[in-house]
Amino acid sequence: MGYACKILADSISLAGHRITTFEVTFPRIVLAEVNTHCMLARCSASSRAQPVPKKINAVQLDPFIPEAFGRNQKGMQPGEALDGQEDRKARELWVTAASDAVYNAGRLAALGVHKQYANRLLEPFSWHTAVITATEWDNFEHLRVNPMAQGEFQTIARMMKEAREHSEPRKLLEDEWHMPYVGFHEGIELQKDAINPVKVSVARCARVSTLTQDGVRDSRADVALYERLLESGHMSPLEHVARPMTKWELLITESFDIALDDGPILRVASSSLDKAPTIGDTWRTEDSLKTITYARGPVHFSAKFNGWVSRRQFVHGEHDILGHRAAK
Repeated sequence: MGYACKILADSISLAGHRITTFEVTFPRIVLAEVNTHCMLARCSASSRAQPVPKKINAVQLDPFIPEAFGRNQKGMQPGEALDGQEDRKARELWVTAASDAVYNAGRLAALGVHKQYANRLLEPFSWHTAVITATEWDNFEHLRVNPMAQGEFQTIARMMKEAREHSEPRKLLEDEWHMPYVGFHEGIELQKDAINPVKVSVARCARVSTLTQDGVRDSRADVALYERLLESGHMSPLEHVARPMTKWELLITESFDIALDDGPILRVASSSLDKAPTIGDTWRTEDSLKTITYARGPVHFSAKFNGWVSRRQFVHGEHDILGHRAAK
């Protein structure tokens, strides 16, 4: 499988807010680090969803093997790469471990053990595919397009940065939707057939868990999957589909991040301000005057996105959908 990066949808609102969705493939060993970035909406291929023979076949055909084995030393960064006989021996041990994992995963499957356990043995040697959406990329790129990051993470982060730099986002109006896996013309055709393209897009983002994007797509099956996701409370796929904030929403969500006398960073609504805050301004609190020591703004956040509202935010009680239903 190898490293892969493609932009599924890249959109910009009339207010200038940009949102980008990627489909990326990278070594499974860095998934935990990817998941530390809380400003990214993510859906991933699942070890619980894919049949064991399919996972075994993928590892046998194309196992992940590190490009270089750095020498052990203190700290999180490896030393110089092994070479010569040491490098050959390290690769031999890694490939042997992959073969052992394949053998033992197969034995577990033969015993009737569920794939959520058998497939776990294969993860260190697997490639992993994920759908990732965000409006805020600066911190991600600062930390991961960085020689201090693990090499495998640097590779995919650099590919994402370069793809985004060379992509031209499509301008969307307030009533239009950013829809991964559903192109502009397909969206029109779906609407002609009375099929909601937003639901189709959500479902296709969810399908990355089983890697069933290839082949003929059944849009009505996608709608049925969307309804099952909503009914069961699986909200993550709904985060990748979003529309620009309206002028009214931009007005009521406009806020500024500020810190007073090196205190915690607070988000202050624009309606409570006479003017945009700047460093050095004073702020009257209950007992004294404070000085603004940090200021960023304006920002218009709805959950993880700046200037965009995901489909998830239209689901009442999305944080606890089953509890919300019980309370109604």
